[in-house]
Amino acid sequence: MYTFALLLLLGLGNFLVAGQDPAQNAAPCVDKTNPSTGKSDCYSLAYLCDQDAYRPIMTQQCPKTCGRCSS
Repeated sequence: MYTFALLLLLGLGNFLVAGQDPAQNAAPCVDKTNPSTGKSDCYSLAYLCDQDAYRPIMTQQCPKTCGRCSS
């Protein structure tokens, strides 16, 4: 439950609005930071990168950690 709440804090709302895969954007490939801490939580959540339920949000929030960068 904690992990799900954390992912929501990372910006599920942004994913639902944007709905784009970061690997398709020209933006630099970087993991987003948690606004509460100013640090990325991606390293500790990397085990979720390939789980079906979390793949979309992890791709959006943690493209570098999850290996979803186009280059």
